[in-house]
Amino acid sequence: MGALVSILADLAGPGMKRELRGGVEDGLLIVASSIAFLIGTGFGLLALYIWLEHTLGALEASIILAALAFFLCAIVLLLLARRRRLRARQRAAARATAGVDFATTRAILQIISASPLLMMALGAGITAAGYVSRKRR
Repeated sequence: MGALVSILADLAGPGMKRELRGGVEDGLLIVASSIAFLIGTGFGLLALYIWLEHTLGALEASIILAALAFFLCAIVLLLLARRRRLRARQRAAARATAGVDFATTRAILQIISASPLLMMALGAGITAAGYVSRKRR
């Protein structure tokens, strides 16, 4: 799968491979920071529980932490709903644009496929673009 992505990246453009590699590195950094955040949050909640347990008692500390967890879950769900609405709007706008692009591309392909000479020229152009955009040692 990685070889296919690499070949497609080479064909798509000279900077695409660098962009894909940067995206993978960013993803790994996000995962590492998320794990560190979860560990820190766990220890912080444990310290809060111990402090509340010494101050108020075990039952009250558990109730306070449960309420805090429910409150944080509600905030996360609200943020996810807002993000989902934003993405739905973006997808709707992209679909509206893609419909026009698809119709234009289909019309161009019908014109090209009607003529064998244009079809050969298109194939030669794609091959030449792949040859020119590849890296040489």
